Amino acid sequence: MKNEYDKILFRILSIAQYFMEGKTLKKSDLAKEFNVSEKTIQRDINNRLSSMPIKFYRGVGWKLDEKFINKKLSNIYELVIEENRLMEYLAISIANAKNVLDEASAILITAGAGMGVDSGLPDFRGDHGFWKAYPPLEKLGLNFYDMANPRWFLENAKMAWGFYGHRLNLYRTTIPHQGFQILKELINYKNNNYFIFTSNVDGQFQKAGFEENKIMECHGSIHYNQCVYKCTENVWSNEHEHIDIDLNTFLAKSRLPQCKHCGNLARPNVLMFGDFQFTNVRVNHQQLNFLSWIKQNVMKNKKIAIIEIGAGKKIPTVRNLSEDIMRQYNAKLIRINPRDYDGPKNVISIPLGGLEALSKIFQ
Repeated sequence: MKNEYDKILFRILSIAQYFMEGKTLKKSDLAKEFNVSEKTIQRDINNRLSSMPIKFYRGVGWKLDEKFINKKLSNIYELVIEENRLMEYLAISIANAKNVLDEASAILITAGAGMGVDSGLPDFRGDHGFWKAYPPLEKLGLNFYDMANPRWFLENAKMAWGFYGHRLNLYRTTIPHQGFQILKELINYKNNNYFIFTSNVDGQFQKAGFEENKIMECHGSIHYNQCVYKCTENVWSNEHEHIDIDLNTFLAKSRLPQCKHCGNLARPNVLMFGDFQFTNVRVNHQQLNFLSWIKQNVMKNKKIAIIEIGAGKKIPTVRNLSEDIMRQYNAKLIRINPRDYDGPKNVISIPLGGLEALSKIFQ
């Protein structure tokens, strides 16, 4: 397989060199020279050499834009080299991922915020992405880390529930992307021997049809409420709660949720920053299920494959868990992330978004 990708890389770099020499290239000539179809050459020009200023002259062929011919193009050439090295690296990583999943008898899916981007959920990476989703908070100078703080439920409950209520409404209406279905087909093939560990609070795995008792949500779930004052360790579903939001101010307009036990204000059962009131009874129960699943598979000498999707470095809970399981139980780790795809030795890194990577692995 490596030899095939060497051929592709050689072909692309050769064509790039021809352009830099000022040659006019025809699709038929290139197809004959490299023993590939004209369709393949067309794809090479359109996609793999898109960084070069190439023009098509009808009836003549392709040629480097004349105003660049006499200019130094080493930087563009280097970009082409890097793009195609990445292409080769990506193809090999996907092939390795396929082999690991073929051999695995147990699947651990670990997921961070990047898992939801392909479903159209907001990307809160950086202040700009957050403020794009919540413009009124930009005027107040508040970012995601400011808002994800339990103090707002005591200081400004309407603003707190405006933020979390809007997210709750959004997650309720969001349809999980096709990548969830691809994962379901994989675990069905593996006799349903799987578990999910996620830092996401959106409930998308449950919505996609994964089993409740095979999911651990380490940061809680926005679909459950608890008492602001933690009058009890109990949490309850908020499926019948509706939070009406003023989209101009992002303040809650409707009656705010109340604690079922003491009647005071309720809040989502979500772990926030500096959160000492988070009720972890539900998470602890999920953790027991998770540890039991790990133990059963280790005792039976099952080969565990970890598919990590969209877990960044800024809050590395999911990444750390994936790497711990890899080291402790000799599991294989496939890390899917368009930015933070690097990892320790033997990690299979795929620098793509979740849906694109899963589609390529299982195509």
